[in-house]
Amino acid sequence: ANDTYTWVGTFDLTADAEELILFSNLGGAPDALEAGGANMNFEGAGIYTISATYTPGAGNSIALTVEKTGDIAFDPAEFPWALIGNATVTGWDDDSLMNQDGAFWWLAHTLSEGADANEFKFRVGDWEKEIKPENASEASTFDEKVVDGGNGNFKVEDGGAGFYYSTLATSDDGASWDMHIQKFTPEIIGAATSTGWDSGTPATFSEENPAGTYTWTMTDVALTVEEFKFRVNGDWKMQANSGNSTLEGAKASQIALGSDNLSCNTADTYQITITTTDYGQTYTLTFD
Repeated sequence: ANDTYTWVGTFDLTADAEELILFSNLGGAPDALEAGGANMNFEGAGIYTISATYTPGAGNSIALTVEKTGDIAFDPAEFPWALIGNATVTGWDDDSLMNQDGAFWWLAHTLSEGADANEFKFRVGDWEKEIKPENASEASTFDEKVVDGGNGNFKVEDGGAGFYYSTLATSDDGASWDMHIQKFTPEIIGAATSTGWDSGTPATFSEENPAGTYTWTMTDVALTVEEFKFRVNGDWKMQANSGNSTLEGAKASQIALGSDNLSCNTADTYQITITTTDYGQTYTLTFD
């Protein structure tokens, strides 16, 4: 912003010329400039050396050369993505900062519905960057009740209020963003389960009771004497372990909490309840 650019030239003007106006609104292609032409497209984000050469004469007499001389280093720390909006618990006045692991961001949160409380968006800082429905990547997925509000915001349709798990990721240094906004769904996975470590079995949302306490249930779950784990939406960023969970229930003594995985020490059929009161930071696991 403090740089000063200077062009120096020699102009051969006719004797009756009273003024010279240099038309500077040039667009189109760098090698085929047009007065008042469209915005120019470059090959992507980066560092460029741009040279402009003016030759006195009739018509368009400015030639432009563009050379990409380097790439802009991508630093995920410069993207502290956050959730904001009247569909969130903080409204438009404050952000809910997402958790971050490298170029992957995630957040467990609630979304409301209603005429005056159904919109939200993800942003960086004071709108320095934002993701709108129309600029999320084609790989993005959204709950069926989360739609384009038509005004640059996401909108929660009637019946869509609830507890959500949202993630953001980039595989091309921020050129595009993959966004996933889905209902928060714990699942059980592991050698002790019927599907092993290859796939998880989701729990069913039961209720929010009291407000801020969310419960999911699983019925007739057959566990063998092996290890298993609870995770969220098929992702390992949020999972239950000895550091964030407690055990309750009539058959809790048959389950052990390890530093990584849980383990079943008695093969049996279990009724399982999963409860969180702090957006998935801690869990109560009930085995009956």
